[in-house]
Amino acid sequence: MVDTDQNSQQACFSIGSDGPVPAHVEEHVDVLAKPRSTQPFTGFAHGRIDRGPGTGMRNPWPSLPHGDTVETMAAKRSKTKSKGASTQAMVALHEAGIPFAVHEYRHDPDTTAYGAEAAKALSLDPQRVFKTLVADADGTLVVAIVPVSGQLSLKALASAVGAKRAVMGDPKAVEKSTGYVLGGISPIGQRKALPTILDISALDHSTVFVSGGRRGLDLELKPDDLISATRARTAPIQA
Repeated sequence: MVDTDQNSQQACFSIGSDGPVPAHVEEHVDVLAKPRSTQPFTGFAHGRIDRGPGTGMRNPWPSLPHGDTVETMAAKRSKTKSKGASTQAMVALHEAGIPFAVHEYRHDPDTTAYGAEAAKALSLDPQRVFKTLVADADGTLVVAIVPVSGQLSLKALASAVGAKRAVMGDPKAVEKSTGYVLGGISPIGQRKALPTILDISALDHSTVFVSGGRRGLDLELKPDDLISATRARTAPIQA
């Protein structure tokens, strides 16, 4: 059994990463004032962004609230674009043609319980929010995706990948392999493709949430699409 909030690389990746925003990502981005989790799920637009409480963002046109004009909203989008509004995880999903929604919230830099923070900030059932952990199974790095409401069973993970033993991965090796920093590791768009096991409980939900690639940002997508994007296998890997 492992305490995944203390020993994990919880997934949360960004809208606001450095570098230019690919046009194929930016053209699909919409900004909403309320978290998508407060609205009934009716299907995805590609790459829709939902800003959580406290992010200070306004709705885009056509509604143009608070006296905004098309010109001021265009200026805001230009400003957002210049800062970078995509992550490698988002780019990977766009390139694969997989629909998803983006949920951004304000991250507390003093917390290390990243998954629990995301669930609370987005008013979600913790069983639908999944954290991304990287373990070393007989010398091979493997990715485990489990609900933030539970803990990872390293014994079950080792069994799922046919290894004798699994331990949590070395932080430096994990960062080098995934291309993400600890606390912001997404299971999607990693630098090196790793064997990936998704806890089977994900199939109980119409959509699940995983890190978008930095703290303060989660991606919502269908479990089957997560499996497709990560080439994951499912197994019961909770303790």
